[in-house]
Amino acid sequence: MKVIGEIVIPENGADRTAVSRRLKAGGLVKLVPGIYTSTVDQGIETVSRRNWMTIVGHVFPNHVVTYRSALYGPLASGGKTLFLSGPSPSVRTFPGFDVQVSKGPGPIEGDTPFGPSLFLAGRSRAILDSLKPSSTGRVGERKGITREEAAEALSRIYQSAGIEEVNLVRDRAREIAQGMNSAREFAVLDDLCGELLGTRALENPTRTGARSRFQGAAIDIRRMDLFEKLVFHLKADPVRGLTGRPTDRGDRSFGFELRVLPFIDAYFSNYIEGTRFELQEAISVVGGTAPLHRPADSKDIIGSYILMSNRTALAEIEKISDPQAFIDLLRKWHRGLMSGRPEKSPGELKTIPNMAGTYRFVDPDKVHGTLSMGFDLSKSLDDPMERGMFLKFLVSEVHPFLDGNGRLSRSVLNAILISNGLERVVIPSVFRVDYLTAMSALSNSRNAIPFVKTIQKAQRWVHHAPDSSHENLVSYMKKTHAQEDPYKSSLVVPDKGQMRVNPDGDPNYGEGETERPGV
Repeated sequence: MKVIGEIVIPENGADRTAVSRRLKAGGLVKLVPGIYTSTVDQGIETVSRRNWMTIVGHVFPNHVVTYRSALYGPLASGGKTLFLSGPSPSVRTFPGFDVQVSKGPGPIEGDTPFGPSLFLAGRSRAILDSLKPSSTGRVGERKGITREEAAEALSRIYQSAGIEEVNLVRDRAREIAQGMNSAREFAVLDDLCGELLGTRALENPTRTGARSRFQGAAIDIRRMDLFEKLVFHLKADPVRGLTGRPTDRGDRSFGFELRVLPFIDAYFSNYIEGTRFELQEAISVVGGTAPLHRPADSKDIIGSYILMSNRTALAEIEKISDPQAFIDLLRKWHRGLMSGRPEKSPGELKTIPNMAGTYRFVDPDKVHGTLSMGFDLSKSLDDPMERGMFLKFLVSEVHPFLDGNGRLSRSVLNAILISNGLERVVIPSVFRVDYLTAMSALSNSRNAIPFVKTIQKAQRWVHHAPDSSHENLVSYMKKTHAQEDPYKSSLVVPDKGQMRVNPDGDPNYGEGETERPGV
């Protein structure tokens, strides 16, 4: 009797008799003919997928796991088909997954043992196999990959192991191509390697290979995939912003002109990051009438207020068209936002990794390339609300500086909104947990829906806020619970169909409510 963990495989007549008794007694469950499990309290699909290597190795000994199964992981991302190379083509269904065997070589040099009876194709072989023509066939999944996917696979190798490993993959592919009848596939791989390493210009360049070393900088492939999914979501479910104020009105009751909405923007954007003042104290800091007993924190508030109240400076973001200019603008704004914290290297891209808890942002060597490629991707979004949300998330997810990235990302969003006549977005302190949870859902689970809804709700909150005086705004903040504990209260936003608050009797004050019904 062969027993491998929870899998039981009878090998002779006596074993089969014993298995039959245990089946009748409820001590075993049949998975497929000749293979059983001693786990009787779980579904057979769960047990089968968990033990796929033992089961498949028993049925298809000395076969090679290859094609996309070798590149992305067997049964990766919920896939239902395992692709093998072996002496005879076949398709076999097991509980929870299928196996498709394509006729091809058995294990060759470079393939490695994979469990007791299988082999895993080396990277060179896996790419060559995967570039062969394929269709969904009987199993409904493609065993092969596209030329673009092959470029992504090579780029991942480059990022994780460098140029030398890419060259080794190409050299090994050259050695085995003839014996595998893969001359055409090697020619494709050879071109993609040359494109990636900058030694060959292709007539039809791939997006990944042609630009993954933008100005000598690698990109974060996983993040680019995330950014592309966000663009797809925004295009599939368009978002339209709310019309904003043509100017920032000020309150002169403090002995200086306090521009109300830029102030509350700066105040809450810093509050989220831990720079916390009482509201009146923050006003005194901005007005220059408070002693700078917390000089760094005070300069955080002042730097944010200066940027967010300068519409001419904010409009610069809509005048740039190339990635380098975008990065230069981020550095310029960051220098102003973080002027009080020289230890954080204001305006300089990070040289050491940064994290939020256990979540690691884009590595320093991939910042320039990922920002560049992300900025180019943003050009596919025509609507300023959508483009602003995308670039806000791009900056936040890349985290290009040692500190101040959250404030910078919200400044980018509002710069685009304000420059296009839309209402700015402010995250009140009571809304902080909702906002961070939505950001996390997009980063970790690729779920863009909470992120979009959170930004829209924050914009609606601002849209109804009075800006004629600080006193009226404070009253509105109290009614909407804006400054309360996020764990004890929730942000209250006026009904979507209402006109915004009209403290001065201006008959045109609420015009421009352009929010789509149901948002």
